[in-house]
Amino acid sequence: MNKYILVILATLIFAIATSNSNDKKEILTYEELENSKLYFSIEEAIENKAEAYRLCQGGRSMEFIPEYIDELVNLQYLNAAQNRITRLPDAFCKLNLLQEINFAGNDIEIFPECLANMKYLKRIDFSSNPKIDWLQAMIILDKCNEITDMDLSYNEITKFPENFDFPKLKLLVLSGNTISETEQERIKNKLPNTKIIF
Repeated sequence: MNKYILVILATLIFAIATSNSNDKKEILTYEELENSKLYFSIEEAIENKAEAYRLCQGGRSMEFIPEYIDELVNLQYLNAAQNRITRLPDAFCKLNLLQEINFAGNDIEIFPECLANMKYLKRIDFSSNPKIDWLQAMIILDKCNEITDMDLSYNEITKFPENFDFPKLKLLVLSGNTISETEQERIKNKLPNTKIIF
């Protein structure tokens, strides 16, 4: 009897270990991410979710991102530029391995607060989303300590918050905004190690 219990326990332990390895999460280097397969279909990416690191849904006239996107547990690059997305689903916040996101040219109205919890996020493009409250959004972005590249061009931004840091920011694109010379100088003084394009 004890022998059967041991066999059952061993089988259960093996099954748990195997299922965990299928959902193994790893952060890719920039080079590894660039060389990984780029999926153009969410459904195909979900079928291969263990290796689905990059997804492109740009230029499809999408009005929303489906809730089931959170099945892409290893997703680290998401391009949903040039669509008609107005808000991001709660499921987006579960994609906590994201390193790069591109939502340029959408109609997003509410900036996702959960970006502050995405500790691997390095590159973001929210250009041409002027409906967002950018003062509030920058307070959220300021909590993203790993960001190196940020494109906020053409967003009707006129000023930055009083306090902001962006410790690792290397490139900030602000072209197409109406920012006074005085405010430009203040931003440059606050970010002396950042290349800023006004």
